[in-house]
Amino acid sequence: MFDVDGSRTITYDEFLVIERIFEKSLNRKQSKNIFLDKRLRKVNINTTLKICFFGARGDIQLYFADFKNFLVNLQTEVLESEFHEFSKGSTTISEIDFAKLLVRYSYNINSDEYKVFLDKVQDMIEKKGGITFDEFYIFCRFLNHMENFAVVVNLVKQTNQNISKDELHRAVKIFTRAEVSGNFVNTVCTVFGQSDELNFNRMKALMHYRRRRRFKSQARLTVWKRFKQCVREQMKSS
Repeated sequence: MFDVDGSRTITYDEFLVIERIFEKSLNRKQSKNIFLDKRLRKVNINTTLKICFFGARGDIQLYFADFKNFLVNLQTEVLESEFHEFSKGSTTISEIDFAKLLVRYSYNINSDEYKVFLDKVQDMIEKKGGITFDEFYIFCRFLNHMENFAVVVNLVKQTNQNISKDELHRAVKIFTRAEVSGNFVNTVCTVFGQSDELNFNRMKALMHYRRRRRFKSQARLTVWKRFKQCVREQMKSS
């Protein structure tokens, strides 16, 4: 998208082109009650990000590999922040906290369903060994391949959408090229199905909002709806 000429580098001008496209798209989605000063839009302000990428004068080229590393590091920091919110300094989080972490953005589950869901996970997990950040990170990487995984499931399973622990283990390894523990596989199966099988449709439904949380707009929520949403989020994190 950024590399217009295919040189594997991103120039300052190429970056500005994409920035203007995003700006126009954002402006079209703005609420009628929000007025932006048009004079500010015409000023080319050197943001911290622009200076980091291209220098103060905009004469530094950004290599694709460096840009990719920046995105990976940024995403990792966001996930680390989420994980440390539950780990509180420990190297692992409990299986029940892992379940809370996964469904915290699932707005299609109400408070009663949420309690039943957590009780089920608590009762079904037999061996509690904890979930590491690396395993949480691997799972989030696996979610990035959900569409490809769905194609495989539909081709192989067709009618029965349940996935065994061995099948899940192999899928995670194939899509992420990483190895995970048996306890991690058991926990994921329990969160999205039973202790011995994962229900793919349930996983897809619960992970829908997590995967798209960055695109969820809050601008049109009323004060009451925002209050209820804050209460719901607090209940999930407590």
